[in-house]
Amino acid sequence: MPSLPPFLHTFFWDHDPGTLDVQQHAFFVMERLMERGSWAAMQWLLDSFSGQQRYSFLEARGKRVLSPKSLNYWAIMSDIPEPVRRQWLIEANARSDTWSKRVVHQYPQ
Repeated sequence: MPSLPPFLHTFFWDHDPGTLDVQQHAFFVMERLMERGSWAAMQWLLDSFSGQQRYSFLEARGKRVLSPKSLNYWAIMSDIPEPVRRQWLIEANARSDTWSKRVVHQYPQ
């Protein structure tokens, strides 16, 4: 079972890193590192997952869960064709943002 290198364990603070199989849990690993990873984590991700694996993640899940900024970066790094990348960004920017729909309570003066 391929495991995470120790320097990545801090990104998986809510899981036991010893139980994460890099290939079996590839989408989870990519999501976490693409959105929150350090420079070293991003370099490791590029070395550990092929362009096809990254494309599969971005197509199936990443375009729905990554921030538009992270999605754009990883689409560029994964050689996603520009028309596809632009469409993903349009969809990502149109996503419903939970925080923007929050109710702000105002108390009477």
